[in-house]
Amino acid sequence: MKLIRGLWRFFRLLYPLGWGLVHGNAKHLRALKSTPPDPEAQQKNQEWYRRVLACLNIRVSVTGQPAEAPCLLVCNHISWLDILVLGSAVPVAFLSKAEVAQWPLISRLSRAGGTLFIKRGGEGAARRSIEGIRKAFKRQQSVAVFPEGTTGKGHTVLPFHPRLFAAAIESGVQVQPVALRYPHPEGVHPKVPYVDQQTLAVSILEILGCPAIQAEVHIGPAINPDGLDRRHLADRAREFVVGIVEGNPDASESENK
Repeated sequence: MKLIRGLWRFFRLLYPLGWGLVHGNAKHLRALKSTPPDPEAQQKNQEWYRRVLACLNIRVSVTGQPAEAPCLLVCNHISWLDILVLGSAVPVAFLSKAEVAQWPLISRLSRAGGTLFIKRGGEGAARRSIEGIRKAFKRQQSVAVFPEGTTGKGHTVLPFHPRLFAAAIESGVQVQPVALRYPHPEGVHPKVPYVDQQTLAVSILEILGCPAIQAEVHIGPAINPDGLDRRHLADRAREFVVGIVEGNPDASESENK
């Protein structure tokens, strides 16, 4: 049954993948990079994310409202699915390492989604990332980052690295915390976390063979960066995410006051 389900979903995925390739053309990319980004192009991106999620039988619920662009969205990181889930809920661009721009198929789909390609590692990598985010802000584009710096198992929230929060402080834009959950009787759906040296191919096959997966997007109140340094800004954003993910209502309620 699992094999049949996986094969059926794989063939269903061929259509949205082809759709993404067709719409990831120069005209679409120019529309995304306009100032502000063209709403129709952003809507097409969200529609594509939703089609892929539907093929994977992943059902997304959203709580809260995204702040007006530009905004820096900061989110806990569990899986490669996070990009699809968050992208379906909010018109937002993501950061990715520059090497992805050279990958066949993935490169085209990433560009179609408005991904910002940043060269990571080495001297000045953080500053390049910050400048890439600030350029997106100048185009009135919101950007999502995963400040944990890696994926976790979803039961807890790792510390938020504060460096990229400098982009919001320097540009004077709000920071909006977002908490992602994949609820399951075991706490977190066991097939979702992309951890422990698992390959992407194996993770995709596991997801394809799963019954329906529920994903929750909890969008918190936006935080004004005025008067805050990047460490305090990162800690405040993390408080909301911890309150949702780790079930600490005091933390999430304090952010809503």
